[in-house]
Amino acid sequence: MKDILIRGLTGAVYVGVLIGSFWLGPETTYLLLLVLLVIALYEMQGILSRSEVSSWLIAVPSLWFVSSVLEQFGLNDARLYYPIVLFIWFVSLLIRRSKTITEDLTTIGALYLYPTLSFYLVPQLLGAGDAWRPEILFSTFLLIWANDTFAYLTGRFFGKRKLAPQISPNKTIEGLAGGLLFMLAVAANLHLLFPIESMATWICFGVLIGLTGNTGDLFESWLKRRRGIKDSGTLLPGHGGVLDRLDSFIFSAPFIYVFWRMADLL
Repeated sequence: MKDILIRGLTGAVYVGVLIGSFWLGPETTYLLLLVLLVIALYEMQGILSRSEVSSWLIAVPSLWFVSSVLEQFGLNDARLYYPIVLFIWFVSLLIRRSKTITEDLTTIGALYLYPTLSFYLVPQLLGAGDAWRPEILFSTFLLIWANDTFAYLTGRFFGKRKLAPQISPNKTIEGLAGGLLFMLAVAANLHLLFPIESMATWICFGVLIGLTGNTGDLFESWLKRRRGIKDSGTLLPGHGGVLDRLDSFIFSAPFIYVFWRMADLL
């Protein structure tokens, strides 16, 4: 019961900070996302077994995210920064000490795909000013929270059959089913809160979040299992690190981007 209380209190603060940033506007939201990205990059380097965290591998991806944000305010075209960022990233190999070139290239590739690319795509959807669309990010987190919360509760009280014991021993089939069912119920009612899309579109979005979000959760569990660690960090009591809290979102983000781009075209 104590674990549930700590987890619940930490989750409530986390949710409150995120919702508060959405309400305050794009500047606050993007600043919070930048902070989360920096922490996620730090934690990811730990998961990748780096004995010494590289500031280059935090600064360069963060600047790429900032370029995507600035584009939403009409200050630049973020696509211009693709070759520049990659060039700086590879030049950083020359001034850093590491065991092998394979280690460096693997780390760069991993951080580029997870979490940098996912964070980079978020401003492309949210926009700014008159094009500010916080409902996309809010609904994404709302569905992920619904799935995670009820998967945890259902699994804790009713879970018997293990979902993937070699990857995440605590996850159960009952927990997965409970989380998905409640999350889809929430998705079916999002059109009442955000009538920008039909009920069918929101349900489809819920299915997408269910598939990609749970896969992302298992993916990070697999990474940590291979590394022999329980949590990516200790920043969030009862939850672990930022990556532990954002694993579903990070994995889902590219699919979310494609989904809403397609929805806008229909």
